[in-house]
Amino acid sequence: MKKFLVGLVLLALPVFGQDQRSGNFTYSYDVASTTATFCVLDGQGGDPFGGFIEGRGQIETSGSSVTVTGVNAADDVFTDIGVGDVLLVQLSSGVNHLRVVTAKASADQVTVESAIDLSDGHPWRYKKLRCGTGVDDGWINTSGWDTVQLTVLYVAGDLGTLDIAMFCKENAIGSGAVRVYPGPSSDCGDGVLSGTVCQFSTPGQGISYKIPNSVFGACRVSLAYGTSDGGTRENITTTISLGR
Repeated sequence: MKKFLVGLVLLALPVFGQDQRSGNFTYSYDVASTTATFCVLDGQGGDPFGGFIEGRGQIETSGSSVTVTGVNAADDVFTDIGVGDVLLVQLSSGVNHLRVVTAKASADQVTVESAIDLSDGHPWRYKKLRCGTGVDDGWINTSGWDTVQLTVLYVAGDLGTLDIAMFCKENAIGSGAVRVYPGPSSDCGDGVLSGTVCQFSTPGQGISYKIPNSVFGACRVSLAYGTSDGGTRENITTTISLGR
């Protein structure tokens, strides 16, 4: 059962006013570096709070498969798709299915992290993952929002440790990243404080940090692994919720 630590006050879940929004830094992300990496999962208009982007053409599989292709090869349906992007397909049952791209063979073929049956061809949508290790990477705008909540879920994987930290910055000239969690004496919830990061060693662990009365202009979350990364693909989902 997942447990969460909520910063400043202990609460079960965030309580916001009537105006709120949520987005993702990552969805089912495969952590593959010991270097702190910052990501954002963008929707329509490059907005992490935007809806899924309409994909071109239709996509299909041969039975239940992790290999997904365009129904019409000439459409080059995956031209704009890269590893880490999230595909959304609604089947005839009306149920939405999400799949993460793990490899791209061509503009007409990608591999996803788990099998899906699209035998009869389907329209689709997607969100774009962009990641980096620089000072300008991974920021989501929080200006004008009173409450900021940052959450990391270590859903699956076999890392020696998942190392995370949370940062925000103000809008003033010269403002830079400030680590808002963990602090020098943070207990990291299910995890363990190690220097400037919280380390999680067991899938199913997670942490959520709430900043009430926020005056920050943007926030981001760093992801890395410590000691080792086994052969299992990780599923790390990190989210942001804003309220006022």
